[in-house]
Amino acid sequence: MRYRKKDLIPPRLLYKYRPFADQHDSVRKILSQNNWWFGSRLSFDDDEDFIFPGVEDDARLVGLDLERAKTDVQDVLDKTGVFCLSENPKDPDLWHRYGSDGAGICFELESDHVTEPDFGPFKVKYSDRPKPLWDRFASAEKRRKFVDAHLLQKSTSWKRQAEWRCVRKWEARCKPTANRYYPIARRALTAVIFGWRLTEREQWQVIDWMKLGGWLRNVAQTSVPRG
Repeated sequence: MRYRKKDLIPPRLLYKYRPFADQHDSVRKILSQNNWWFGSRLSFDDDEDFIFPGVEDDARLVGLDLERAKTDVQDVLDKTGVFCLSENPKDPDLWHRYGSDGAGICFELESDHVTEPDFGPFKVKYSDRPKPLWDRFASAEKRRKFVDAHLLQKSTSWKRQAEWRCVRKWEARCKPTANRYYPIARRALTAVIFGWRLTEREQWQVIDWMKLGGWLRNVAQTSVPRG
């Protein structure tokens, strides 16, 4: 996968869809406590996403258990925290999947302030090519492309999501970065977009949470038209 300049620099604004209510009470925690969930690939919709393709067999890998190596690396990926965003605030499929079919909300975020620069956002590339096997003896450039492929490659069937990711990499013997809450800079949240099926009572509840969390000074609230 080749990256152009526009692939390396995220759009100024990115979007995060959420249902008004879910099992994690996400919207309340986001707005009242500034807690943003970095999840594990184990909860992704795409079962093939973040799957480690394996190690390229090589005679120089004497005594290396390739299957064990594959399992170990997959464990790293499973425990790596990921925060998914989209370029598009009006996509019907994203509203359906992640915004309760219009009964949820969409956060508008300024990409420069979502997380530390080392963690993204990084552009997801869409390709149906098989992911390359890990080559222990490859050049640094080839290894970088491999990392991009297994962290940031999805099939073309997901292309309309126009996804960018913040990725908090994890190393063994450290606390997993997945399934944890992290704060974002206050200036990152620029708008909360109400879904067209969000009730007036729920809208006022969102505003109350925003007041409690101290967001209202920087944030606008808007609604979106049906569809």
